[in-house]
Amino acid sequence: MVGQSKADTRQTFKKGFDFLFSAGGAFVGLGNLWRFPYLCYENGGGAFLIPYFIFVAIIALPMFFLESSVGQISRIGHLKAWKIFPLVRGKMKQLNVNQLLTVIIFTGIGLASGVILLYGNVYYPVIIAWALRYLVASFYSKLEWTHCNNEYNSPDCFSILNTTNGTLDKNATSSVTEFWERNVLHKSSGIDEMGNVQWPIYLCLVAVWILCYFCIWKGVRWTAKIVYFTATAPIIMMIMMIVRGATLDGAAIGITYYLRPEIHKLANVKVWMAAASQVIYSYGICFGAIVNLGSYNKIKHNLLRDSLFMLVVNSGASFMSGFAVFSVLGFMAKAQNTTVEAVVESGPGLVFLVYPHALSLLPLPQLWCALFFLTLILLGFDGQVIFWYSKFLFVESWTSSVLDYFPRIQLFRFGKELFIAAASFIMCVVGITMTTEGGIYVFNLMDTFAAAGWSTTTLCVFEALAGGWIGGDAYLACLGKILNRGPRALLYFKYLWRFVTPASLTIIVICNVYFYAPATYNKVYVYPPWAQGLGLLIACSSIIWIPTIAIYDLITATGTFQSRLKNACHLPGYVSESLNAKLRSEIEISKSGVNVASNELKELI
Repeated sequence: MVGQSKADTRQTFKKGFDFLFSAGGAFVGLGNLWRFPYLCYENGGGAFLIPYFIFVAIIALPMFFLESSVGQISRIGHLKAWKIFPLVRGKMKQLNVNQLLTVIIFTGIGLASGVILLYGNVYYPVIIAWALRYLVASFYSKLEWTHCNNEYNSPDCFSILNTTNGTLDKNATSSVTEFWERNVLHKSSGIDEMGNVQWPIYLCLVAVWILCYFCIWKGVRWTAKIVYFTATAPIIMMIMMIVRGATLDGAAIGITYYLRPEIHKLANVKVWMAAASQVIYSYGICFGAIVNLGSYNKIKHNLLRDSLFMLVVNSGASFMSGFAVFSVLGFMAKAQNTTVEAVVESGPGLVFLVYPHALSLLPLPQLWCALFFLTLILLGFDGQVIFWYSKFLFVESWTSSVLDYFPRIQLFRFGKELFIAAASFIMCVVGITMTTEGGIYVFNLMDTFAAAGWSTTTLCVFEALAGGWIGGDAYLACLGKILNRGPRALLYFKYLWRFVTPASLTIIVICNVYFYAPATYNKVYVYPPWAQGLGLLIACSSIIWIPTIAIYDLITATGTFQSRLKNACHLPGYVSESLNAKLRSEIEISKSGVNVASNELKELI
């Protein structure tokens, strides 16, 4: 599936479908299943689709195309890909004033996305560990979350199989809630009370990291093979869930709640903010994985076709998952003689509370629960979402980019394998904080601030400006040569990168800051001030690299400040010349069955 030449140590996809399966598997994940349906329901039902698809057209398509093209042209990981965008020769102090600002902005973008990706790699495996714990429990003859005969159950516990909301005391707690909070999490009263490590969950986390390591330790050559299974199996299982859900009594009630349009909600700016956030989430924009996957493409790969294909796959999966979710919620509401509003949840509450509850009411509950949590695990290992990142593909993206930055590691025997093992071990150890009694609060804080909201949106603004103004017509000309298209064919991206995308994203950033509210867990627990401050520091720790590196290099490089700013938005003319040579080289080398070499590009750093 993946080949490489002697002259180029970077592996490449052999077939065009390798990139499609890898990207499709990486960016169709938990965000599609547990976040989009709830946002659609909460923000106007069918009306939410209007801002969602608008942002798909003006954010998802241009940014996915830009990031994948940066990777494909540079043929290097995201930490360095933006830096060599102008194909600058030599070190920073040897740059002329026409190239200076281009390099420093691109360098900051690469490091900022690397920080966000690192955060995702630390906290995302915890979700898979929870799913693994539920998968094991699904094989019990009597599901633990269906009864109150466990040691950890409280006197207020009631079985989800024996009662309805009409007979409940106000202090009553369902058996499925107590299994999640008192057994899986052992949830404390707040982040101030971290408590002890929950070893069953941590052992599941260790198992996840071991499995992840053996999925990526041989690089994209081995990972790409695994993707064919992990990308298709969840889709097949999701189709099974949709078909089964459609046959349930009450499914029509849930689907009606899902799609019922409330046009008046479009006047609320928060609906548009939620739509933009979901688009960035589900397409994995600004996390470096798109750049990294694109770097494994051949130089003539049709990335425009793949970008359009991803729109259909990702948005289609989000839309269809709503039918799988709300058909089950409608069945659950009717079975309990209550409303959909009373049972609907988002995020962890949906997959670890609502779904186990609903599936336990079906015939053969062990079978359906096992299939569901197996789907979650596969989506976790190969699925995305902006903050619910693809596990091994995103770890592979991060480790390969670091190895691009420090290539000497690979000169040692088993150097790459040992580096990946060390990185996995460190991130697994850091993840122990999220397996304590207060771990759910740490997890929620990371999810809220590390890879969400205005930090990723701000980074997206810089990327769009880089492609539209610094790259400009010269970069579009390069893309035209790759795709064999004239300049007019890419005018759509030119004006989006320059005006529409950065302007719309800037408005979203301003709205995020204006409507900022203290972080909460489950809409009840409010984080203390010190935790709020820590969350803001985490959010700033990514985008701070862009101005920091810019200021440092503006001070240390040669040339007057005014001349640097004046010539900042021009890509050097030799970019096209270098690309022409690269294209000719590929044509000549491909005749002998050898992939294109890109050592020249790597030397340009």
